Amino acid sequence: IAANPDLKGFLAFGSQGPIGAGRAVEERRKTGDIHVMGPFSPGQGRKMIHSGVLTGGYMWNPAQAGEVFVTLGNMLANGETVEAGADIPGLGVVNPDVEARDIITDNLLEINKDTVDELAEKGL
Repeated sequence: IAANPDLKGFLAFGSQGPIGAGRAVEERRKTGDIHVMGPFSPGQGRKMIHSGVLTGGYMWNPAQAGEVFVTLGNMLANGETVEAGADIPGLGVVNPDVEARDIITDNLLEINKDTVDELAEKGL
């Protein structure tokens, strides 16, 4: 922040990135001047969201991720294949990269002033 006085924001990665950047913004009294976004735990970032230190963030619900992993595991254990166009509960329609063994989806939960309390109350 000191080296870049015209800094407008941080897009931080890793669950501690936004929290750490938010603390730096808070300590420098730059809330509202420097925006911070990225993935973080709603329970950990709740106060920072409400104070405006964290502009927002996102996460994948770990309970939903667990359900998806069990569903995929059951499919594979039963000899089913995961093919392009398959509709997987919790993921939606997927287009897997079979060679790389990847399924990439966009099922992120937005964390903001309207959602953070409910997500934190769920223990997330």
